[in-house]
Amino acid sequence: MAYKKIDNLVTGILQQLSELVLNNQNLTRLCWKVEGQSAFPGLEWLSEQPCYPQFYWYQRTGTDECSAIGTACEFNDIDAAEAFLSANADYPDMRLWGLNGWNAFGDGITKADKQNAAYYFLPRLEIFRQRSSITITINIVGEQDRLAAIEFLKQLKPVTSSVLPLDARIISYEHSPEKKQWCELLSDAITRMKSGHMEKVVMARETKLTLSKSVSVAEFLLASQQVNHQCYHFMMAFDKQSGFLSSTPERLYLRQGTQLNSEALAGTVANDMDDNIAAQNAKWLMEDSKNQHENLVVVDDICQQLQGIVTGIDVSPAKIIRLRKIQHLYRSIAATLISSSDSECLQRLQPTAAVCGLPRAVARQFLTEHEPFSRRWYAGTGGFVSLNKSEFAVSLRCAQIEHQKLSLFSGAGIVSDSDPEQEWIEIENKAAGLKSLLEQD
Repeated sequence: MAYKKIDNLVTGILQQLSELVLNNQNLTRLCWKVEGQSAFPGLEWLSEQPCYPQFYWYQRTGTDECSAIGTACEFNDIDAAEAFLSANADYPDMRLWGLNGWNAFGDGITKADKQNAAYYFLPRLEIFRQRSSITITINIVGEQDRLAAIEFLKQLKPVTSSVLPLDARIISYEHSPEKKQWCELLSDAITRMKSGHMEKVVMARETKLTLSKSVSVAEFLLASQQVNHQCYHFMMAFDKQSGFLSSTPERLYLRQGTQLNSEALAGTVANDMDDNIAAQNAKWLMEDSKNQHENLVVVDDICQQLQGIVTGIDVSPAKIIRLRKIQHLYRSIAATLISSSDSECLQRLQPTAAVCGLPRAVARQFLTEHEPFSRRWYAGTGGFVSLNKSEFAVSLRCAQIEHQKLSLFSGAGIVSDSDPEQEWIEIENKAAGLKSLLEQD
């Protein structure tokens, strides 16, 4: 079987842990390298395991992949996560994986808003691939925790199948807001923009699907990963059929030491299987003033938010990112941080104008008062934080799963010359990236 080496290694780790003696409460990380060629135990492997939480991460270039399962430590905000990393500076590459919700950061967010708005964890077991190199790490905090780690490993199961068929069908669905309310909300927002009340707002829609059967978070993400390329793919499964996933093209930021890379992914047009039509759409997108304005608004906001914590900012020319259903305008942003603080970066950058609007506090207040659903993890971020390197992707093209109920989220950047009907078409195209994975009755 493809995962035989992993299964054998876990058996060997169990034997070593049984003989290990730990006399303190300090963190111990035990690492093993998987020698030779071996299939990476990703979503198929995670779906077989009875232990939670589970986090899966696939970096959009394909260089990094991680399956993280079980907990050694948990944290409810980035400050606690950073404090833990600083206290364990002997492990500068140790990663805490997690999600930041829509209400985790930003202007005007109260302590009450932040409750349950973030979750990070140091996994009990982490299987990490960097290019073709695979390592397994066990995290233990003291002798008592060693016994818990042994019991955890005994629960792990070998993979019995390498295929996760997604055979659930859509029985029914409803939008929140429906199209009529959507157009009314956008007309209200556009009126406010024309009167100078705000410059941009990103309105979103939740589509609630009822499925013919329950689906696991892992199997739905795997189906997306197989067709939605050039994307980050990540999930947080809280149990077998409950969790959050995202197949997003957008990075919030990558920090390597003090080097920071962010980007503006805003401005959208439909993709087409016909290359000639796709090229015409891309040409239109590059020349369309409304979409160029939308992208530059995001660029300007990121640059302004970084003022005071970086030395120098470099912005690339615009180019087109072509995905399965849509194409986007893209500009990269590079800077050097004065201090490598992820809490500072997240507070400054999340949410960007690409998912909220401008001015940020005004747009956010408008969304709080008018959007008829809770964003929860949508439009937040997912990824990892460590002392040496951190990376977060924006939680777009995402789904919240609760057994046979599945919610899809999609949004559109609204500026003063937006057309509500065209924006509805845009969010339909965005939602199709995941909705099309399911058959409809």
